[in-house]
Amino acid sequence: MTTEIFRFMTLRPPQEGDSETVMKNTLNLNDSTSEFIELLVQQKKGDSRAGIEKLVQGFLISNNSGFIDSRKKVDVKFLSFYESLLKLKEKEFHKAAKDLFIKIFNVEPEKFVQQDDFKEVLLKVTDSMVIAAIEQNIESRVRSLLISLAKTLGLIQKLAYLEENQVYSKADFLSQIIMLPEGIFPLPTIKQDLSELLKAEEERLKKIANNQAELLRLSKELTANRNAVNDLLTTFERSIAQSNPAKASSTPHSVISNRDRAHSGFGLSERVADSLRQETKATLRKIGLEPSNIDVAMAISLIEKQSREINNRLYASRSSMRYVVSIGNNLVASDIFVGEMPIELENPVTEPGTPGVCPPVSATNITDEVTVPHGTHGEARVLGFADLMVVEQELVGYRLGEIAHIEKCLKKRD
Repeated sequence: MTTEIFRFMTLRPPQEGDSETVMKNTLNLNDSTSEFIELLVQQKKGDSRAGIEKLVQGFLISNNSGFIDSRKKVDVKFLSFYESLLKLKEKEFHKAAKDLFIKIFNVEPEKFVQQDDFKEVLLKVTDSMVIAAIEQNIESRVRSLLISLAKTLGLIQKLAYLEENQVYSKADFLSQIIMLPEGIFPLPTIKQDLSELLKAEEERLKKIANNQAELLRLSKELTANRNAVNDLLTTFERSIAQSNPAKASSTPHSVISNRDRAHSGFGLSERVADSLRQETKATLRKIGLEPSNIDVAMAISLIEKQSREINNRLYASRSSMRYVVSIGNNLVASDIFVGEMPIELENPVTEPGTPGVCPPVSATNITDEVTVPHGTHGEARVLGFADLMVVEQELVGYRLGEIAHIEKCLKKRD
């Protein structure tokens, strides 16, 4: 018994939201720019992906203090403030957060956002988040630290300009939208030469097409050989049945039959051979026999020999094993896909249906169409903890049954 588990994902186009709500819950880092950000923007304008990556690597190699990759590079007050915010309750969160900020920083939020300390931290967080978005080797703990700092700085800005009648919840704090500086993303695409890959893919498809054409030709020859054998046997039987009635009346049938076979064997006269189908005559000419004078036994032997050779070529590169393929909720034998499998007649070692490198596809084929899976899941379901508990109970019952059986056997021995 097999169980299939599917995961579904729905892609939805972006929806326009309330601008006031979005801005209330957004940290815009576009206002905090440095020389490093400006250099990245210049490389983006020049469509230089290599230039952007070179700047980022140089920034990281220099062990610049502007890149926050450790808690040691951050004022402990920000870390303490963020950890304390997570412990606050939802009720009147903004008021409690403001009181907590004043307690830790000993200054009003309105004054703190104007100080150089806040601007310096915001600048470092901006540079670090841009680097983390470009460089793939940044550790997840560093990314988590940067997001926590960005949300903390965003909350401090909100507390500084929040009016008395406005409400800022804990959910708003945790779900802040962080906007990176403009002019850098999306990054320029990596330009690579796909000519060799496309050429190799074209040759592969051409080879598959030639192999399929060869398979079709050999299959037609097999069919023609089989039809030729049937036609020869049918014609030969008909020629025996249509023997001379006068001879049959004066001489016993067995004597006539033995005499004719002794004289002509299993041959067909020129008149009888002329009644063969044109396809049969063409098959006989391929094996080197003239249709005018045919020995049926020898012709059939030669045709069957040729058919065996064709069979060896057809199935030389195919595995003799049959596999079961899972398609949806059904198990299907693999040999129904034989006609679609790319095989090589010249290389019997090649396994049919072995996946290889994905062929390159031009980017122009990508569309903006949104694909939404069907709403029903059929018979598939996700296995949960309850299913594991059921299996565990079955195993326990099996073990108890085995123990009881052993005890019963021991009692019988006593």
